[in-house]
Amino acid sequence: LLLHIHRAMHAVIDRQKYHGMHFRVLAKALRMSGGDHIHAGTVVGKL
Repeated sequence: LLLHIHRAMHAVIDRQKYHGMHFRVLAKALRMSGGDHIHAGTVVGKL
């Protein structure tokens, strides 16, 4: 069973410089909790 994780709302968590967490830390936490694939969108533009 693959667990797909979407990155929606990550800006709320990692947007602030002194508050929140870096996306790499968030990705590591999601992978440690069982996430297999993180949907991060495209390099340019929306999905």
